[in-house]
Amino acid sequence: MKQRGEGNKGRQLQQNKAVTLYKRSKKDAIKRFLFGSKDKEGIGKQTVVYVLLFSIGFVYLYPLLYMISKSFMSVDDLLDTSINWLPSTLYVANYENAAKAMDFWNTLKDSIIVAGVPTLINM
Repeated sequence: MKQRGEGNKGRQLQQNKAVTLYKRSKKDAIKRFLFGSKDKEGIGKQTVVYVLLFSIGFVYLYPLLYMISKSFMSVDDLLDTSINWLPSTLYVANYENAAKAMDFWNTLKDSIIVAGVPTLINM
């Protein structure tokens, strides 16, 4: 004959197993959601990847955008500390001065000859 406590122990053991399985399945579901599974990427993994890509892109593009912005500024805009990114007027004389100083058109002609002639010969 079963004692009264044995039936409760069996029922309690089953409930404990059910709670453990529920907790484990919930934990596995959270892991799959964050880290993904074989078939699907997890949101945590995607977030890390996108944050890294954005950070690397920012590190590479910030200096380029900064220099392009500064290249269109006049000397007055460069000396004015209140102007950071957008110049008060577009100042293209910097590019004209650089083209004159580097003898741009003559250098471009020489580069086309040096690169173009061997290319045409190899075709």
